[in-house]
Amino acid sequence: MTAASVLPWQQARWDRVQRLRGGARLPHALLVSGPGGTGEGRFADVLMQALLCTAATERAPCGECHACHEYTAGTHPDAVRIDPEEPGKAIGIDRIRELTGRLNLTSGGRSKVARIEPAESMTLAAANSLLKTLEEPPGDSVLLLVSERPGRLPATVRSRCQRITFGLPERDSALAWLQEQPEMEQPEYWLDRAGGAPLRALEMAAAGFDETPLVSALVQALGEGRIDRGAIDAGSALPLSRSIPVLATAVEDMIRLRSASDPPLRLPLERRRLGEAAAKVDVRALFDYLDELRRSIPGPSSALRADIQWHGLLADAAETGRGRRNR
Repeated sequence: MTAASVLPWQQARWDRVQRLRGGARLPHALLVSGPGGTGEGRFADVLMQALLCTAATERAPCGECHACHEYTAGTHPDAVRIDPEEPGKAIGIDRIRELTGRLNLTSGGRSKVARIEPAESMTLAAANSLLKTLEEPPGDSVLLLVSERPGRLPATVRSRCQRITFGLPERDSALAWLQEQPEMEQPEYWLDRAGGAPLRALEMAAAGFDETPLVSALVQALGEGRIDRGAIDAGSALPLSRSIPVLATAVEDMIRLRSASDPPLRLPLERRRLGEAAAKVDVRALFDYLDELRRSIPGPSSALRADIQWHGLLADAAETGRGRRNR
């Protein structure tokens, strides 16, 4: 069995965690966060396995011991995973009570490791129920909270965790990793399409996902103040968790283009179109619309139909394009 390992751009943070472990100073609660597509979940997974690995001298999981085999098979009794019962749904208080109960079970003196992902999907009641466990975890248990949007977690939860935060990796590092992946063609193209997030680039390449129609819909709405059937269709069939981040990234690039002469962009292949649209719109309107997009990413309990919300976001963009021209 090949031992699991962190990604190259995560090595510095991994080394810091291992120094804490070596000095018996590893916190009982860690919040592992990043923008998505950078491997924050993988980092937590490798750390979880390493904490359970029984190899006496290894700080990374050995991949060979009985504990590693159990962990890989998903049968390790001391590995607790808490996630939504259905994708996109909330983590309710019953799931956190389940976590607390399992952590309190004795297991021959062995410590347990729990992982909550995505942590921001906990309901407020669930998050409040977790507070005491974060403050005083049973025994030597370690809790890993994994989140792409840590700002959605209550401050009371964030303040009880030590943060391990990832940003976008250096381009050279991301490209080198992508070039090593089997069947990965045009890594530079897909990395640009993914806004610099290598794991997202890999996923997009495998799915053939192209955000160009989404950008076109935004450019038409903001730059021309109108929408057509093609713009509506571009995002109606996609989950909002995929379409809204594309719009937000494009608007962020528009703001960058308004603020500097030749800024680095998350969507460099769209520089010309985004620049032309941005030049027509008041920069304050761009900031206002970006705030709206960030608020519109659906929560786990949202019942609003994706196609209706997508149409509404485009209508607001068109209204912005018509009503708040650059001055």
